[in-house]
Amino acid sequence: MSEAGPPAVVIGGWSVSMVAIRSLGRAGVPVYVLGVASSDPAEHSRYCTFVDFGSTMDGLNGRWLEWFVKRGPRGAVVLPGTDPGLEFVARERQTLRELGYHPIEADDEVLTAMIDKARTAELARELGVDAPWTVPLASPGAVEASLTKVAFPCALKPRRSHLFARAFGLGNKLLVAEDPDQLADCIRRADAAGLEMMITELVPGPDELLLSHCGYLDEHGEPLTQFTFRKIRQFPPRFGLGCYVVSDWNEEVIEASLRFLRGVGLRGLFHVEFKRDPRDGRLKLLECNHRFTIEALFAPRDLALVAYARALGRPLPPVRPYREGIHQWSPIQDFRSFLYYRRHGEYTWGRWLRSLAHRQRLHVFSWDDPMPSIGYNVRWVGGAPARRRRRRREASQSP
Repeated sequence: MSEAGPPAVVIGGWSVSMVAIRSLGRAGVPVYVLGVASSDPAEHSRYCTFVDFGSTMDGLNGRWLEWFVKRGPRGAVVLPGTDPGLEFVARERQTLRELGYHPIEADDEVLTAMIDKARTAELARELGVDAPWTVPLASPGAVEASLTKVAFPCALKPRRSHLFARAFGLGNKLLVAEDPDQLADCIRRADAAGLEMMITELVPGPDELLLSHCGYLDEHGEPLTQFTFRKIRQFPPRFGLGCYVVSDWNEEVIEASLRFLRGVGLRGLFHVEFKRDPRDGRLKLLECNHRFTIEALFAPRDLALVAYARALGRPLPPVRPYREGIHQWSPIQDFRSFLYYRRHGEYTWGRWLRSLAHRQRLHVFSWDDPMPSIGYNVRWVGGAPARRRRRRREASQSP
């Protein structure tokens, strides 16, 4: 961008926001991040002013709104980096506009539907887009009725991922059940946490079958920038976040994704994830995230600057050459993932090392802004004893 503009407020300072924070900061845009100092890498970034809201989620929406009313930089662009941030913008968009802010572009009804995983699956079925079968659990009585439709193994998946992460740990997406007894136990655990859940089919096959389409759609459903990538490994294995991914260009994934996105009327940021089902070779839609992704560095046009420019009605940033075969790596998480696959006979040391024989781009680390990675990993290593105690406690409480 040729000149800096109004500030940007990024809601959430976790790793998925770091690419956006740095892009805006490098472009000369003052960036404020509303986050949690005990867990967010952005606390240590040179490219933002970090505002710590503490780890408690009680009354968070009200505390965010109070900050925007009393201390936020008027005229700023509001860019959610988390699902709670998206919900906040959908709820308070008109208030934010009246205060002089510029919320991120989105259809709030669609935005809310993408956060609700059961509604996302329902919309996919209505549009004829393949997706795993799901059975929402509206009430305890629905459990018995749904068991007649369930094939094992299956998963108990949250309707809102961020609420599940608060109860079961960041990076955990679902609970797996091998039989009716395990499913009943998973339901009891989720119910004790007060979560809305759904039973869903597990699409079999390795993590390499996970394929994504990301980018930004305008109000006509046309991509202003887009790219695809596939996962090589993720952590936690099977149902986690990508810790080793590679950019590609998959026309089949793009076509299926745009059919869904245009069908629901989404505009703005998107990340649609599919898994190719080895049983029939078809793409099955797993989820659609309506926010930034850590793989945003693959985009031929900077996603953060596109979102910023669209909110202000400014010209878009230039297009960069798109490159396939860029590998993005999170070393610590990928090594932990490898150990799991090795225990299960799926990876050897040789296969893992050969897979890394590429030039790597790191998930969070940047030479001009190293402290987010250093600070986060020092904190993570220091918290290892507490995590082990928590896992032992949880294991002792399981039947």
